[in-house]
Amino acid sequence: QLNEELERRLIAGLQWEWRMAASYYLDSFKGISTSFRLPTFAIRQMTTYSGTWNSQRYEIALSREFILTHKWEDVVQVLRHEMAHQYVTVFLGEDERPHGPLFQQACRIFRISPKASIAATAMSDDEPHSSQDRIIGKVHKLLALAQSSNKNEAETAMLKAQSLIQYYNLELLESDEQRHYCSRWLGEVSLRHQRDEYALFRFITQFYFVRGITIRSFMVNRNRAGTVFEISGTETNVELAHYVYDFIQNYITYCWEREHKEKGKRHRVDFALGVIEGFKDKLEAGNRDQSATTAALVRCGDPQLVDYMNYRYPRRTTRRRGQRQVNHEAHQAGYQKGQAMVIHKGVSSDSNRRRGVIGTSGRLLP
Repeated sequence: QLNEELERRLIAGLQWEWRMAASYYLDSFKGISTSFRLPTFAIRQMTTYSGTWNSQRYEIALSREFILTHKWEDVVQVLRHEMAHQYVTVFLGEDERPHGPLFQQACRIFRISPKASIAATAMSDDEPHSSQDRIIGKVHKLLALAQSSNKNEAETAMLKAQSLIQYYNLELLESDEQRHYCSRWLGEVSLRHQRDEYALFRFITQFYFVRGITIRSFMVNRNRAGTVFEISGTETNVELAHYVYDFIQNYITYCWEREHKEKGKRHRVDFALGVIEGFKDKLEAGNRDQSATTAALVRCGDPQLVDYMNYRYPRRTTRRRGQRQVNHEAHQAGYQKGQAMVIHKGVSSDSNRRRGVIGTSGRLLP
């Protein structure tokens, strides 16, 4: 429910996100701030729209139900959609249609899709159409087979699925057709991410054909700014990467709480690092039989995705994190669990996507 304190924090978050988007995407924002100024914000009961821009009131309003039942990532997307409407009103005049060419021009400025819907693609077994869809359909079925109680059968199915993911991306690179890309957050906005979270983030970008970046966003429950991981790629790759990220996080939590949680939070990070390293070595061992041509094409990356990242984030910086000593006992215990881990199909990560801005990610155990 929306009480006075929560509404105050939500409004503060919307104001913060508006300022961040305006200052980042409008190069001359300081010079035009008197024209394109911070609007008033409201949270109202709406039956049709998730958000609206009112030029007479100079106000952006968001749906109460939407903002309380969706992740903050989705709220920010709707906010930028309404910012694009605001930009049209202030600088471009009236559009022929609400989502006409002027609005689409404004959407390109704020790097958002002109579509107002919130996309959430689930891992589906629907009948595939294209050859690439058929490959991904096989990946889903192999991940289902990886639930087998026979360890050898399960591992064989998972490694075959990993090989097909590479083949799918090889076909994409060779076809050189125009591709559609999307972006999605991994995990929650946090004041500080642990070393194992960064390690898992790097692992996902290395093996699942997505590119990643750490961005700033607002933490409504803490009433201050933090950071969150974001991945970008084709819709299929983003969905698979998001699913695997959640699966590994769940696996680490399950193993640690079941066998090692009495060792303390600090050793949990070392344990998690071991799990990630053990599973990484397992995948690399399974990939050694791929052809030199496939390996070379996969390593070269996707130039269209590079262009997408340069468009979405025209200004980026690189930071290096320092190293610290690791508890070898906890790390080795995690490494063994990582070597034994088998990714299999379960509940899609998107089943947890409709979570309120105050809630957790609601991940389920594998």
